[in-house]
Amino acid sequence: PRLLDNLALKSTWAYMYDGSLPGIGIHADDAQVQINFFVTPTEANLWSEDSSSPAGGLVVFGVGPPAEWAFDLYNTESANPRIRELIASTGNWNVTVPY
Repeated sequence: PRLLDNLALKSTWAYMYDGSLPGIGIHADDAQVQINFFVTPTEANLWSEDSSSPAGGLVVFGVGPPAEWAFDLYNTESANPRIRELIASTGNWNVTVPY
């Protein structure tokens, strides 16, 4: 497809959760194109419009990692608690895509 043009597939990931785990933590991905699939029955989705703490889906924050951060500094929050500070600097601006 034109979206991928001449880009080579660099990485693929797959995760499976049974509801007893919290999911993927805050991190940034090094990608020009990223595609996420959520294969989940509707009744398993805990998100709602009036929820003060949405659950499930994908949260995209309005800031990327600084250019001087190496991959290991932005790929996991446990390796770099400054990720939360960076996100807070935007007022926690995000787009939440429920699955």
